[in-house]
Amino acid sequence: MGEPAVQFNIHEAKTQLSRIIERVEHGEEVIISRAGRPVAKVVPLPTTVRRVGRGSLAGRIHRAAD
Repeated sequence: MGEPAVQFNIHEAKTQLSRIIERVEHGEEVIISRAGRPVAKVVPLPTTVRRVGRGSLAGRIHRAAD
C-alpha cells in the first residue's frame, strides 16, 4: 500500500496552491480539510488518451484526397 496522502487545511491550500499543484503533477494525492475533517482530494489527471476501440476516431480525422 502507498503512503498516505498529505493533508492541508483550507487556509494553507489557498496560500500554497502552486506548491500543491506541483506535488500533484509529480503523482502525489493531496487532501484538503476544513476544521480537521477531510473535504476534498486533489489527484493527478491521467495523461494517456483512452480510446474505446477500433473506429473511435471515426468522423474526427479526414484524409486528403492526394
